[in-house]
Amino acid sequence: MLALDIGVRAELAAAVERAHATGHGVHALAALVAVAPFAGSKILCQVVNYVAHSDEIAIAAPRNPFLFYKPASSLSGAAQDVLAHGCSAKLDYECELAVVIGTAGRNIPAERAFDHVAGYTVMNDWSYRDLQFNERAPHLNASFGRNWTKGKGLDTACALGPWIVTADEVPDPYALPLSTVVNGRVRQKAMTGDMLLTIPELIAEASLGATLHPGDVIATGTPGGVCLGGDEFIAPGDHVVCEIGGIGRISQRVVADDGAYVRGSAP
Repeated sequence: MLALDIGVRAELAAAVERAHATGHGVHALAALVAVAPFAGSKILCQVVNYVAHSDEIAIAAPRNPFLFYKPASSLSGAAQDVLAHGCSAKLDYECELAVVIGTAGRNIPAERAFDHVAGYTVMNDWSYRDLQFNERAPHLNASFGRNWTKGKGLDTACALGPWIVTADEVPDPYALPLSTVVNGRVRQKAMTGDMLLTIPELIAEASLGATLHPGDVIATGTPGGVCLGGDEFIAPGDHVVCEIGGIGRISQRVVADDGAYVRGSAP
């Protein structure tokens, strides 16, 4: 994948114009396989950032950003199968607007945060809730808190795509409809403007003492309607579609990971 570079928007626009004029580099969308559009060093995700999600899981929404990492090894494309790992029985979805960084920066002031945004994409922050909440070893919660790494970082758990919509094409990132549909039934429906903490606040926090690089991704949190709120968890054979109007859609089939151990067979 080509790395997202700094200060090349004019060159990119010129390249697109040349491709259209000559026909070179233009392909039918149906003939392409979308891989996750990630070429950065970090994937950061904000925890509870919508009132409806806070209410359904009975957790107070944070007044300040609280970010965790998802590893690049967890990436999956917008049409790639997602794995229902045998080490978890509680697979859940989280549709989120993801911000893609275009200009590097550290200690970025909130009032200048949008200057560092290259564009936006869709993320399904797949979550393995029993691992996230340490159900096999609940005593760990009191001492160490939730297991964000294991609960959010398994293979295919970071669905991203199908492309990056540049910031100039998104006049208002808070006016986008967001939805998740499972097997034809709508489970999540909200507007990005419902988020509590703003994009500049998240960027400012993410960059405190840590340089954000071009291609880094910051997910802004999910609205209400997740399985953890009381609905049936996701299982092999399910079809999950996360869509954000004006940005794109992630459409994935859930398959069993035959290589995983059977729950209860490992210590």
